[in-house]
Amino acid sequence: QALLFGSDKNEAMASSAWTGGSEQLIRYTLRGAVPKVMINLHNPDSSTGSTYVGLLAHGVRNTGSHVVSVPAGLVPGHYFVKIVSESDAHVVATSSTFTIDKKATGRYREYDMMG
Repeated sequence: QALLFGSDKNEAMASSAWTGGSEQLIRYTLRGAVPKVMINLHNPDSSTGSTYVGLLAHGVRNTGSHVVSVPAGLVPGHYFVKIVSESDAHVVATSSTFTIDKKATGRYREYDMMG
């Protein structure tokens, strides 16, 4: 199951779910000269658009993939990932929402995104 997002694709598999405390492989492509990225976790908020939940990784070499640890103890619900270039904050890829559920099955899944 893949989570695809960015300027070319913006969709999520309906059955995608992460478990708090698990590790997840994120695959991404950002266009242009992007030496390093940060990976942020957000949750949708109807009044502000989104609420920043936390930093999953920073200083990540732009190799096209990175394993992140999902924070334990998150409130089960809908979240999305935002990849941001550390050299140009205008270079961003934002996913559709997916579920983080402490009861979700599977320890390790791959999520693909294009930006």
